[in-house]
Amino acid sequence: MKDLEGRVAVVAGATRGAGRGIATMLGEAGATVYCTGRSVRGQPATEGRPETIEETAELVNEMAAEACGCRPTTVPKSRSRPSSPG
Repeated sequence: MKDLEGRVAVVAGATRGAGRGIATMLGEAGATVYCTGRSVRGQPATEGRPETIEETAELVNEMAAEACGCRPTTVPKSRSRPSSPG
């Protein structure tokens, strides 16, 4: 049994670099990994960088772990301010 089997991890910035490394290591340890990042297939966030969040999820899945890659959506901030007390 792997150390993190049955555990769930969320890794932000998992498209490349340290985030990708952390996601793959968590997957290797048996965790189910939810990977988030801005670069998705067909919509790179950084010019000249081909990595995608889907590729990271595929790397984790190849380790016999479960992974899901997604690009977070932004929630617009409310334009109204809460009234101050008193």
